[in-house]
Amino acid sequence: MKLIFINLFFSQLFFIQFVFSAGFIPEKFSANITQVYTSKITKAEKKSTGQVIYQSPHQIYFEITAPDPFTFVANASKSWYFRPPFIKGEKAQLTIKDSAQLGLIKVLDALQKEIISNTLFTVKKNDKFAEITFSADFKKDLEYEGVQIYLKDLKANYELANTEKLVLVKKDKTTVNLFFEKLDVPKENFQATKFIFTAPDPNNTVISY
Repeated sequence: MKLIFINLFFSQLFFIQFVFSAGFIPEKFSANITQVYTSKITKAEKKSTGQVIYQSPHQIYFEITAPDPFTFVANASKSWYFRPPFIKGEKAQLTIKDSAQLGLIKVLDALQKEIISNTLFTVKKNDKFAEITFSADFKKDLEYEGVQIYLKDLKANYELANTEKLVLVKKDKTTVNLFFEKLDVPKENFQATKFIFTAPDPNNTVISY
């Protein structure tokens, strides 16, 4: 279940980078993040909170602190998914993969798309809302139909800092609301070591590939 969530967020962030890289998302940033969605099983609203650090190209540090903590780190070659023990005495779990195995890395190869209709997606937008619908060919290997962007203010520029929320529309028509808070865009690049993960206690960690 956690790996599904990881792929969910990872794909969300890179959909955003892909569709709105012409000024929408910074080349590097950190932010607190909240993801809200409705459980298919219980129909109850679910909320996860944490932190994201992103740097182009293809680098992310994503940590969920509540309610179920885990850490996901990726760079251009490797990705790491780490889950600490649920209970005392249990081993931590670490999954290491090639980044290409994430399936959505191709999205990162097209970073200069503007918010205009093209062969990959169609766009409808006004002064406070933009709706992107992916083409049949583009979405066949993806989880989503498209992305919706809601701006905080009318006629604000389409930038991440001006966004009230992002709504990811899945193929089954369910949605995920994504909120960014305390956005910081540093002048200097993050150190490369930020996007490499080592288990805190290797002797108490089950590692899989």
